[in-house]
Amino acid sequence: MEVDKNKLYRLIFKAIKQLDEEKNLCRNKRLYVVFPDQWKQEYGKVLQAAEENYQLFTVVSAAAASEKALQNLYSSNRCGAVLKKEQVEFASLPPGTTVFPVVPRDLLVKTALCISDTFETKWVRNSLENGWKIIFLKQGIDPLTGREPKAYADRIRRYLRIVSEYGIELRDHLLEKGFSQCLPQSEQRVENRQAESKRRPRVITAGELDGYETDGILTLGENDLITELAREQAEERGIKVVRKKS
Repeated sequence: MEVDKNKLYRLIFKAIKQLDEEKNLCRNKRLYVVFPDQWKQEYGKVLQAAEENYQLFTVVSAAAASEKALQNLYSSNRCGAVLKKEQVEFASLPPGTTVFPVVPRDLLVKTALCISDTFETKWVRNSLENGWKIIFLKQGIDPLTGREPKAYADRIRRYLRIVSEYGIELRDHLLEKGFSQCLPQSEQRVENRQAESKRRPRVITAGELDGYETDGILTLGENDLITELAREQAEERGIKVVRKKS
């Protein structure tokens, strides 16, 4: 079958143009990383995990912005632009994905109860009302100690389920699906396998069940361990423990 070269060239140019537009769209996406008022040096690791395909904005208090550790990150171009909480105007805030690496108990509870009386909860409200994605990192959620009254612990777990119902994602790591959507699927699979192979085995204790459980399922990696007490509590609470196959 003879191919019309002019038509073929037009199709090729159209495909290239579409790929360029999609690539530029990914690069123009904003990623807001909202930190607590008090800056800690380890927060820099979160910023270093952000993808280059996103415009990174580090949201901190004015006091934290003056911290030497954050200034060093800024000077080395590893924290993107710095937004001071005191200067943020929600009405004019451009759309973007928000990550909360640290989720204090008050932020979780107030989000579940739709209370917006702090900067962070006002940010959550603004994002939800505009349909923008919000991510809570599980490792940053205040864990239960295991000594709380059962009614209290159950209520906190319920709040976790409620924020999930709002569409807020609870993630183990910053770099999960959604932050690699600009890559071809084949590259995504390679990246995911590499990330999985590099991840250190976890030891899940009873006090950490809430940080790793999602929708009643606790997924263990091939080399992860779970304590006997954690397994018993998971069974009592109806949490299904499954192991991911390699």
